[in-house]
Amino acid sequence: NYAVPFDYDGKRFIWVDFYSNTERAVLLYNFVSKKVTMKEKLNEDFGHISHLKLIPNGKFFLVRKYNICEIRNEKFEIEKTFGHIGKEVLACDFMCNNDKMIIVTLDIDGNVNVYDYKTDKVERLFNLYDLNSISQEEKDRQFFSMGYPYYIKVNSTYIAVTTDYGCYIIKR
Repeated sequence: NYAVPFDYDGKRFIWVDFYSNTERAVLLYNFVSKKVTMKEKLNEDFGHISHLKLIPNGKFFLVRKYNICEIRNEKFEIEKTFGHIGKEVLACDFMCNNDKMIIVTLDIDGNVNVYDYKTDKVERLFNLYDLNSISQEEKDRQFFSMGYPYYIKVNSTYIAVTTDYGCYIIKR
């Protein structure tokens, strides 16, 4: 019936095809080999997919059922799984530095979590509502009530978060 694109990293494109209300599949197209390298059919029990993000080494990051986070390979096998500390994940990003990869997630309650791929640890980095640099007036308006697509971007020094009222750049 329709398809929902999720991510493109210059070599791979990942999306979900919806065949009916109950049938769908995750597909991965590889532009180097010029073919679909994965087509995984999902049943209803798999739950809602809110995020699919391509990450290095042929893997991808998946958020389903709002806060279950999984790292899967191109055979759709789970390599790592963790629960986001908080409710519905609104945005995610990753950063690779030398031999280290971290995944950063943002949820509807303002929690920013970081997952270390190497140590398998997830921890809350901060909550937007707890930051002293953001005024109480801004916090009282709620950051995520309009349903926009929200983004989080991370590098070794900063984390940028978009909200209903603008972008906050937070020094790590």
